[in-house]
Amino acid sequence: MTKKTLVLTYWGYKESLISNFTIPYLKALHEINPDMPMHLFTLNKKHQVLSEEEIAVANKDLAAFNTQLLCFNFKQFGIKAMLNMFFLVLKLLYFIRKEKITHLHCFCTPGGSIGYLLQIMNPKIVFTIDSYEPHAEAMVESGSWKAGGLAHKLLFFLEKRQTKAADYIISLTEGMRHYAKDKYGVSIDQFYVKPSCIDVSKFDNPAFIKHPKFVEKLKIENKIVGLYAGKFGGLYLEDETFDLIRTAFQYWGSEFHMIILGNTSIEYLTQKCKAYAIPMNQITTAFVSEEELPYYLGLADFALTPVKPIPSKRYCSPIKNGEYWVLGLPVLITPNISDDSDLIQKENIGYIVDPAMPISYQESIKWLDYFLKNPAIKEEKRRIRQFGIDQRSMERAKTIYRQIYG
Repeated sequence: MTKKTLVLTYWGYKESLISNFTIPYLKALHEINPDMPMHLFTLNKKHQVLSEEEIAVANKDLAAFNTQLLCFNFKQFGIKAMLNMFFLVLKLLYFIRKEKITHLHCFCTPGGSIGYLLQIMNPKIVFTIDSYEPHAEAMVESGSWKAGGLAHKLLFFLEKRQTKAADYIISLTEGMRHYAKDKYGVSIDQFYVKPSCIDVSKFDNPAFIKHPKFVEKLKIENKIVGLYAGKFGGLYLEDETFDLIRTAFQYWGSEFHMIILGNTSIEYLTQKCKAYAIPMNQITTAFVSEEELPYYLGLADFALTPVKPIPSKRYCSPIKNGEYWVLGLPVLITPNISDDSDLIQKENIGYIVDPAMPISYQESIKWLDYFLKNPAIKEEKRRIRQFGIDQRSMERAKTIYRQIYG
């Protein structure tokens, strides 16, 4: 019987978690089973709603790996959201029966929650949770939700139920097996581990390293370049990150240049740089295209992963680390983030920066200075690159997917 898969996410189609995270996995699934039709479910916020023309373009792109787009509108948590979800589930139940869907492939536990509601009414359907990590507790720890609030209680309940109902669980870390047993009281049988994988071919090219065009554009020849690609606030450190950047400037002075990639506003950056005495003329901030991203990453000598070291982040897997490593970059990371913090320390390919120990800021920069000025730096960067390929290649995902969809 032909497998037919409904892929469930809780993200809008225009979000980077679709383009940079979900779609590469769909391409991997397509390589495993080219004859398997897939339907990608997205929840688009008000400012993300796609026009008919945009949907047509998206479907044309997705058709290359036998996938079609299902767009629905997102509602902020509350009574309207619950009513919206009720009717949404009814529509999906009809769609499952109409299209004869055989598999549900859910990304993260919010997507898995929708999958669980659908699986209750379709007990024979194969139910997989991919990129499994705690979300309810992470939202509380980050300050986004109130502990014991309705949103927290509801998602935690659904996390427990979907964990018990899933046929396959693909976790980001080995530790989630113990988390599920301790927090949900569920022992998992079909349990696999894959960190956030990347398309290595998009980053593994010597042409990306210190490309002359971009070196000249940013005026960074012979500079030590740090890089952060991400947000400030929420699940990411804010003031502590600027404190670390200031430490680098204090150590290297005019030798140092910092690149910040993302949607950070110039007003916000100016305010923070003034507060931390960081020279704005040695900072580059930009929102770059997917095509230019490897060139900007390749300008760096090291990168930052300042995830808040809250307990639930032990079970996450920052996708940027794989991109950094494949480009040979050592990483400064906070403690107890995924398995990555331990791996970085064990392999000596970066440094643990602990906000609770400000002295680690200075120590991390001194370590970097020694590392980057090592006569064998080219060999060290090649070692990091190979480590990244071994850890984050999409082949790790394909090995697991073959057991479910092959």
